[in-house]
Amino acid sequence: MTTVRDICTRSLRRNNILASGEAMSAADGADALGALNDMMHAWNFEGVGIPHEDFALTSTFEFFVPPEVRIPFADTFGSHAMLANLDYRGAWDASANSPALASSAGTEGHLYKVSTAGSTALDATTSWAVDDYLIFNRKQWVKGRSSRPFEGAVIAMLAVRMSSQYGDDVTPELMKAADDGWNRILQPWLDPDAAKYDFGLTRTSVRLWRESGINGS
Repeated sequence: MTTVRDICTRSLRRNNILASGEAMSAADGADALGALNDMMHAWNFEGVGIPHEDFALTSTFEFFVPPEVRIPFADTFGSHAMLANLDYRGAWDASANSPALASSAGTEGHLYKVSTAGSTALDATTSWAVDDYLIFNRKQWVKGRSSRPFEGAVIAMLAVRMSSQYGDDVTPELMKAADDGWNRILQPWLDPDAAKYDFGLTRTSVRLWRESGINGS
């Protein structure tokens, strides 16, 4: 289990603000935590509509990632419509099924976070772990993907932001890692067909990352 403290510490080591093995001070931790929360709130303005609530250093690090298979609402809406209508509804107990959810019944875009693991059957999914997400797409409930593969991307992006905050130069290697990381995070939010065939659209994310202020500039 990765904590927010782990993410902040690794980002400060990534840009050499902390030496390898050096513990993060309370002041550095507060700065990194604030920068991380600000950065993730800003994602909502760049097309990554995560329902982010402020982390504490002790929080488990995770965030909503769209399901790998997105079934369109209808041909006129396309698969991206589900992401455009996200409505975070809070915690769901997958053992007690509370609040009560049922297969093939729900409101489009409703999103829950699993607070208690369980085996409540909702459409094709029968196994739920704590911190899983589930979203209704008008036809069925689907489970969001784990954000764990994106942790390195967040660390690189936060390292760039913290470098700017501390007045340190950002190396080309670190900026490239942050750019590549932002593309990896943004990709699940792009319409699959557009992401696959429109090279200009996939390149736009780098421009957004560098010019939007997300990187702390």
